[in-house]
Order: sequence, then structure tokens, then C-alpha cells
Amino acid sequence: MSNLSRDRLLVLAAAIVTFFTGLGATRLWDEDEGFFAATAAEMHHRNEWIVPWYNGEVFAHKPPLMYWVMRLGFYAFGETEWGARVGSAVFGTLAALLTHWIGVRLLGQRIGLLAGLAMASCIMFGVVSRASTADAYLVFFMSLVIAAYVKWTPAFTAGHVENGPHNTSTLADWLPATWLGFIAMYAAMGLAVLVKGPVGILLPGTAIGLFVLWQLSHSEPTWGGWLTRFAVNIPKVFWAMRPLTALATVAVVSGWWFAAVEARTAGGFMGEFLGFHNVQRFLTPMEKHSGPIIFYIPVVWIGFFPWSLFIVPSALTLRSRLKHSAENLTPAREQAAWRLVLCWFSVIFVFFSIAQTKLPNYTLPCYPPLALMVSGFVSRWLSEPALNLRYWSRWAFGSLVAVGVAFLVLVPLVSLIQVDGAPLLVKAQLHPDIARNLWPIALVGLPALVGGALCWRYAERDQPVRMLRTFGITAVVFCLGILGGAATYLDQYQSSEDIARALRKEIPSGPLEVATFRLNFPSLIYYAQQPVGTVAKADEIERYLSQPGSLLVTSESGWEELSPAAQASLVKVYERPRFPKPGSLIVLQKKSAEQVAQQPDSALR
Repeated sequence: MSNLSRDRLLVLAAAIVTFFTGLGATRLWDEDEGFFAATAAEMHHRNEWIVPWYNGEVFAHKPPLMYWVMRLGFYAFGETEWGARVGSAVFGTLAALLTHWIGVRLLGQRIGLLAGLAMASCIMFGVVSRASTADAYLVFFMSLVIAAYVKWTPAFTAGHVENGPHNTSTLADWLPATWLGFIAMYAAMGLAVLVKGPVGILLPGTAIGLFVLWQLSHSEPTWGGWLTRFAVNIPKVFWAMRPLTALATVAVVSGWWFAAVEARTAGGFMGEFLGFHNVQRFLTPMEKHSGPIIFYIPVVWIGFFPWSLFIVPSALTLRSRLKHSAENLTPAREQAAWRLVLCWFSVIFVFFSIAQTKLPNYTLPCYPPLALMVSGFVSRWLSEPALNLRYWSRWAFGSLVAVGVAFLVLVPLVSLIQVDGAPLLVKAQLHPDIARNLWPIALVGLPALVGGALCWRYAERDQPVRMLRTFGITAVVFCLGILGGAATYLDQYQSSEDIARALRKEIPSGPLEVATFRLNFPSLIYYAQQPVGTVAKADEIERYLSQPGSLLVTSESGWEELSPAAQASLVKVYERPRFPKPGSLIVLQKKSAEQVAQQPDSALR
């Protein structure tokens, strides 16, 4: 077996362990998993492939590729959590392998291996690769655009960096050499559009265009300033990227579906999808998901953990490489590879940083280039250990040890600390039954503590190979502990399936009318396998529950919003703790005439 094949198997094994272990062991987590799995399930019940449906209505949040794959999962594995999530696990694995391929092609075998392992063992990408959401699909297809560009672009087809051309400078060298290359690149964009819409073509297309402009502006004869050459080249590069071919290819791959869904919904889909869920989300904060422009700096650091421990020295190393390129100390093809990686990362990160609606998963498509940047630093560490200061290794592995200690010490501590005679977590409005049982989560910190200490020891003894092997194993075990172990333990506090079972127990046969009050509960729709209505006002509850077979699900705060007279007319038929939000979830039913007759008159006042 060749070294390259062995590396692929290592990345594949790490991804399978992290993404597939216990994949169906937990119930769906609200809100995103509930939204999208319920949509796929309703399309499955309707045998519908074109129009997304959710809770009995057209659902214009996302295009259909994710739902198609979920439906295939339902055919293969039944309408289960595994069936809803297996597509994400598969595409997450493919994204890790694709990152490895791009790294090998651009920057060499070792960087490719490290980048693939980083994708397979960082927290946030592990989360989405185990969730019934669109993120793992989008990361794969946007990375596939870059892979197609690299494969068919002459400047990157000479093999590894060390063997590449040194003085490539013409526009033709930095764009695909054949129509097939352009079509492959734009077909991948079309598939990304089928996952999440216009960003599938806008972001990777802008990254490639920016990179080509950067190359031309640095390699052309020195006339005018760099910025002048950059601006003058924009029309030339734009046209050379064959925008008409791009439009035609994307239309063939994804345009047919947009036309079909628009025809089926009488023109009602595209307005909401483009206007509300794309343009408006970019321009204004939606659903209270806002944040400052630096929002994604800590978010990416946490999401890319534990590999994010190397982000700062990686950025400094990349800066040094680009500076050396300006001084002709870095080979031309290597500097081009790093410029492409930087453009790929920066376009995605900056775009979502300036967008007004912010969610932690939005920047996930920048994780593959981030993995390449971090891997470039770690690879240099292995090759030239004398160039790397002890400060960085001590900071990184000391931080890893600190995270382990924080889990092992702080989690049990906050479960024990009492304020004014009540546990601290209860004061933070966590349900007492949950607050007293969170301490087993502390065990997640054990691999971080042990692995960090061993990595520190190997780094101090100048044993970088042992250090790296230990760190890779630690990253996989730590992520699996969070995504498989902690998540599986916390699943006992998931309530949607239990609520759905309680609803059917109260009304075992006949039509069941269910609604919620002051509660967004999409996974209930999935488990109840029927539409769930909404009661908007407290004074409408009694009228709603007067219907035969009707039940209402609300939160503890929703119950407290009701007047004493309204509470007296209702009965709690089921109640259980809510997690991770505070309080309880309550199922209400209107009291029968016999129950009303038995209660004291004071309860009716």
C-alpha cells in the first residue's frame, strides 16, 4: 500500500469513527434538526420530490438536495434518526477526504493528511456531520468547486508544489484549460445552489476570481500600482471566467428545480426564498440571531477546536510565507497555492462577518481552507522544529490541558455550588432534575487532559512525530466524547418524542388536534407525524381546547402567563423537564365536566 493510500484510509477511519459512531443514538435536537427532518419526512409521506413541505405548508427555507438525500435515507433505514442523519455523515466524510485531496494536490502529502484529519476531528464540523441539516452538504460541494478548479487549472496540474512551474503568469495559466474544467467547476456550484441557494455560486466564484486577480496583479509587468492593475484586470478576469457558461451550467444543474417549484407553488416560493431567507437575512438580523462584526472570531476558534489551538501561529506562518513570496524566497507555485487558500477562507469569513444575521454554522465552508492553513504550520513544525518557539507549543497544549481540567473540575463544581440555599444551575433556571445529574459530562475532559499533557511532554523533548500522533488521537477521542458520549447522555432529557408519545396516549384513537403556545417545537412535528398548530394568544386557548381531541403543548413560562381562571379550567396531563432551555414542558387539556364539578369553587375564581 502506498503512503498516499494509507493517508486516505487514516482520514476515512477518523471520519467514520467521529461522524458515524452512535449516529442514531440521540433524538433530533431542536430547532434546525427538527425543521429539516420534519420537512423531509412530510415530503416522504406525500411522495413529493419538488415542493418542500413543513407542518402542512410550503417551506421555502432551503432548496431540496438535503431533503432528497434524507428521503433516500428513509428508504434505506426507515424514518429514523439514522435515516435523517446518514446523508450528513456521508457528505462530512467526503468533505474530509476532499480536503485531503486538495491539500495533497496544492501543498504536499503531509499537509493534505493533516488537513483531512483536522476536518474529521474538529467539534463544529463533527456536530453538523451528525445532524440532519444542510451544512455538511454545503461544505462538500463548495470544496468540490475548488477541487475542480485545482484539477483543471494548468498551473496546478504539474503534481506537487515542489515540482510545479515557477514562472506561471498569464491569465490562461490560472483558469481551467478546457470546457470540461469550467463545466465541472460550475456544475459543483449548481449542486451547492441546490443545497443553500445563491451563496453556492457567489462565494466560491468570488474566491477563485479574487485569487486570479491577485496572481495577475503580482505577475504582470510593473506599470502603475498594485491596486490599479487589480482594478483594470477585473473585467478581463470576469469575462475569462466564462459567466455565460456558468449561468448555463448552473441552470441545467439546479435551474430546472427552481422553475418547477415556482410553477408548482404559483410563484410563491422564490419570493420568500430569495427575498426573505437570503437577501433579508444578509441585510437585517433575523430571529434575534445578530452579533458584532467580530462574532465569528471566537465562534470559529471554538468550532475548530482542538485544531484551533494552532490558528495564531498558523496565521503568522502564512504571513511569513506570503512575505517571502514578495521577496522571491518562496517558489511561485507554492505561493500561489497559499494565496488560493487565503482567498478561499477570507471570502467566506468576511461575507458572513458583514452579514447581519449570524449563526455559528454559517462559516463552516471556510473550515477546509482553515484546516490547510493550520496543517501548513504543523507540517513546518515537523520539518523545521528549530524554527518554532516553545511559546506556541506550551500555549497550545497548556490550553488543551486547561480545557480538560475545566470539564473535570468545573462541571461537578457548578452542580454542587449553592446560592441562597439552591444549586447554582437551578438559580440559572435549569430544571433541578437535570442540574443534579450533569456531573458525568465532566468525563469528556479526560482525553483533553491526558492528551494535552502527553503532547506537551513530547514537544518539550523535541519528539514532534509522537506529539502529532498523540494530538490526532486526542482530537478524535475528545470530539467523539462530546458528540457521541455527552450527547448520548444528555439525550435522556430530550423531550419531543416523549411528548408525542404522551399526546397519543391521551387520545389513543381518532383524530388528534395538537397546538403549541409560546413554544417553537419543530421536532414535535417530526415525532407526532402530523401538523401542529399554534395558539397565539392566551385568551384563545380555552376556545381551542374546546374542540374534541385537542391538546396544547406549552412551556412553564407559557403556563404562568395564563390567568388563574384559565389555569383552573385546564388540566396538566403530562409534564417533564425541558433541556437545554429552562423550566418544564406541559401538555394541557380542557377539564371535563366531571373534573370541573369536583373542584372547589375557589379554584374557578
